[in-house]
Amino acid sequence: MTRTRFLKVSVLAATAALLTGCGLHPGAAAVVGDQTIPADKVDAVATAFCSTSTPGSPSRGARSTVLAGLIDAEIWKQFGASEGVSANPSLVDRQLAPVEQQLKRIPADERDAFRSALQEVVSGSVIQGELGRRYLVAHGTANPSPTQAAAAAGMLRTKFLGTLKVEVDPRFGTFSPKSGTLGTDGGSLSVPASAFALDGGSPQPSQSWAAILPASQKCG
Repeated sequence: MTRTRFLKVSVLAATAALLTGCGLHPGAAAVVGDQTIPADKVDAVATAFCSTSTPGSPSRGARSTVLAGLIDAEIWKQFGASEGVSANPSLVDRQLAPVEQQLKRIPADERDAFRSALQEVVSGSVIQGELGRRYLVAHGTANPSPTQAAAAAGMLRTKFLGTLKVEVDPRFGTFSPKSGTLGTDGGSLSVPASAFALDGGSPQPSQSWAAILPASQKCG
């Protein structure tokens, strides 16, 4: 192999390593356990998000916020599976019902991706509540409130994260196993991710998601 060809091969290999992150599959924004969250899925959801809020293309921060919500949902899904808990489909549908009309405002070619992501996040929230409720009931709390259940599940999740490997393409941020959040140069995205998860019942969810984001994380 000539020196020139060797250099070209080396550059291509190094570029591929940088683009795919450490151990990530090509095209993956993140890998949670054995599940991949594709980068094109994140882009599609972020584009739909931007089409219903601040006009413009999704910024890096907007994509990272979407990814934070999807990672959170996948963690709850896998945690629930380990405990024999899944999201009740009828409960998920009831939580999504108030925003069905708003979803129709999203361009038709973007709507399915956005609704699918929202369904995943709401499912994660439902699983979180059920995990916490079961734990508290088992420990003597007869009728825990949703807030109590969410807090209890959060405590349990911290322990579960110690058994789960989460990798993120560095272009989207850095995942902290200790806090369970995705961080960027602007700090932790735990608050926006929570807004993405809990905003399903608001009259105009996309507007409130946009409002909570710093300017650098909105659409530009």
